[in-house]
Amino acid sequence: MLCYQIEGTPNYLLISWKVPLLRHRKNELCVHVCTNRLPEEQKEKNIFRKNMHKTNKIFPDESIQLNYDDFRVSATISSGSHD
Repeated sequence: MLCYQIEGTPNYLLISWKVPLLRHRKNELCVHVCTNRLPEEQKEKNIFRKNMHKTNKIFPDESIQLNYDDFRVSATISSGSHD
């Protein structure tokens, strides 16, 4: 998971991804903007990430766009070719 403070705002941009071990499951990407910094403790980070993936996930070849007053975030995840 990556956490960036958005310059000039009190907000943080969180980017998280999940790549499953089993091929029949899809990759997941989450993009989330929040006012709280990422938790420091590993157990809290894992709980936070799981909750974030439940509500904000997108799958391969889908895209997401978040609009705020002073910035916009767009993201797309694509499935790579598996030869």
